[in-house]
Amino acid sequence: MKLFTACDPVYLKLHAPALVASAANAGNNLHLHVINVGGEEIDFLHYLSDKWFEMTSASFSFSGDPQFIEAGDSKFKNWPDSQRTVYACERFVKIVDIMEHDSQEDYLIIDTDCLVMSHIEKPGEDQVGLFLREPLPQTQGWENQGTRVAAGVVYYSHEAINFAKKVRQRIKQGPLAWFLDQVALNETYQSELSNYRYHYFDEKFMDWEFIEGTTIWTGKGPRKYDNPTYLTKKNHFDRMMR
Repeated sequence: MKLFTACDPVYLKLHAPALVASAANAGNNLHLHVINVGGEEIDFLHYLSDKWFEMTSASFSFSGDPQFIEAGDSKFKNWPDSQRTVYACERFVKIVDIMEHDSQEDYLIIDTDCLVMSHIEKPGEDQVGLFLREPLPQTQGWENQGTRVAAGVVYYSHEAINFAKKVRQRIKQGPLAWFLDQVALNETYQSELSNYRYHYFDEKFMDWEFIEGTTIWTGKGPRKYDNPTYLTKKNHFDRMMR
């Protein structure tokens, strides 16, 4: 099984080094995809790769899309948060291409700003893994549907590529509004409930309160910039990549 994430050049510099170090330290395979990649980013990815193989025998690979989004792109003018929505959704779009290229591999899709705190094993014979939760209180409509699934950890076995394709297709339908990736995951889950074996992640696997013993710490919102527990651990991993 490989871990998979996608990010833009800003997150590549800010968060990928700690993620890479934490995944290497945990002995997990990782594939990192970069949006709007250029020569500087390619050089940095090679640097991360060199550091990775000093730390572990697990596999590290990367890919990139050049000029994915051009400055002033007109399609983003009609929706607030539309560009960051595209960035957030891209991992669930790109993963289909990755799975088609590597057709026998299983993937755990994660956030670039998360930290892998311990080795992650494939979840048995289940084909799709989701983190279901209660929707945010006092929400309705789009936000209510979007907060029923946490997008910070999603598992696709190689047998679930059609599930991944349905998520991608729902994302492409839009609209480019925040929570689109989570709405796509939730709607696909509801429509495909009887067609796959599901694994359900919980707060013992991933949390945003940074509790000792959790497998993944994910930096939700401002916590990744101001939570001392998260920052201490992130700085620890950052130093491993210098």
